[in-house]
Amino acid sequence: MDNRQREKEAERRRDVRVDFSGMLLFQMTVSAEHLPPPNEGTNHGKEQSFASIKNIGGKGCCITLDRPLKKFQIIKMDFPLFKVSISVPTLAEVRWVRPEPGFNRYSIGIRYLL
Repeated sequence: MDNRQREKEAERRRDVRVDFSGMLLFQMTVSAEHLPPPNEGTNHGKEQSFASIKNIGGKGCCITLDRPLKKFQIIKMDFPLFKVSISVPTLAEVRWVRPEPGFNRYSIGIRYLL
């Protein structure tokens, strides 16, 4: 992505993004069309993974992963609040996915749904 594209995307944002370095736990959700038939396993979609947080805003965040997610995929995220030893669960939607050249990682734009 060139600088003009980055500036254009930044202009679309209405909320300020704050650089952030941390980890969050996330889990893929399963849509009704991808549910397994009854009695054919119940762990599908229950895999939990960690992602690195790059920045956070009022309506979304950017995370990095070692694998891509699908655009419009819904994920469940748990933001850790270390000072009080709890996490805040939320549902979020993948808005964009970009490979990071030279790394085996992907930057992923997330929009909060809850």
